[in-house]
Amino acid sequence: AMFGLGPYGPYWQKMRKVTRELLSVHHIEMFEHLRISEIKESVGDIYTFWLKNRGFQSHMVEIDIYQWLGCLTQNIVLRTIVGKRYEWNDKKGIQFSERIRTVTEQVGRFYLRDYVSFFRWLDWGGCEKAMREAAEEIDCILTEWLGEHKLRRKSKDDQHDMMEMILTRMDEATSQDFE
Repeated sequence: AMFGLGPYGPYWQKMRKVTRELLSVHHIEMFEHLRISEIKESVGDIYTFWLKNRGFQSHMVEIDIYQWLGCLTQNIVLRTIVGKRYEWNDKKGIQFSERIRTVTEQVGRFYLRDYVSFFRWLDWGGCEKAMREAAEEIDCILTEWLGEHKLRRKSKDDQHDMMEMILTRMDEATSQDFE
């Protein structure tokens, strides 16, 4: 599934074609309403937070704008891809963003073993273990979301997101398309 990191070949070419189609201008514009909706809901979240936490004398409330923007960005991406949304303090949302951050940090680091093949068998600093654990947790979350999508499809619930588009594409594919 992670074709971007895999070897070049027929599978890589087909997956690249599917990805290019999903990320076309037309498809991105189709999800504009989700972005607008998410911004409105996030501003509403700030207002609700302000209502709950304002004092009697003061109308000022501190908001961690870094956390709010991170949550907003994550929710826009998640709603576009899988139709999910998390609140600021949602445990699963925090766990998912931490795992994505862990994988991103690990991929971006310099590791001597990547450049000197002799050191490949060493896992200095536990980077391989940390990436494997984070990837397993992300995989569990994605598997859960995929299961939810499949159940929604059985109940004929119309949901328009990228995961639904991929599942539809897979239904239409022949065995030769994805050997």
